[in-house]
Amino acid sequence: GQSDKTVSILADNALMTSPEGRFQGKDACRQYVNSLIDRGIRQENTNYRASGGEVRYDYKWYQGSTAVGEGKDGLTVVKDGRITFDGLEQDKPK
Repeated sequence: GQSDKTVSILADNALMTSPEGRFQGKDACRQYVNSLIDRGIRQENTNYRASGGEVRYDYKWYQGSTAVGEGKDGLTVVKDGRITFDGLEQDKPK
């Protein structure tokens, strides 16, 4: 529930993707994270697998206590100590 904390670790041009769309840059990512918080949506990640600046993970999305989605293809890419991409592995920029 802390969008400012989330955004503080993003690169300026970070890209977030989800089934709801693509969000490029800190401001767009902040707005998207705030929309998730406002709707009571949260994500729980497990089974982290890190290699070469990329972290893959399994995830479950909840709205309140109801599970609304899950997958095994979450991906976060880190460069120079900042997140440059967070989303689904299939959406990773080339």
